[in-house]
Amino acid sequence: MPKDFHWVDGATHVDLHDKFVPQVAERVAEFFAPSLQASASTTNA
Repeated sequence: MPKDFHWVDGATHVDLHDKFVPQVAERVAEFFAPSLQASASTTNA
């Protein structure tokens, strides 16, 4: 199972939900994109 660690310098856990949402959301989307594309191609076939 893939794992990744993304560090936002100076951010607390709560900051990731309040102040850094665009940055965190972009990184999460990049991480899950390969799995979501693979899943979509198998369900749409």
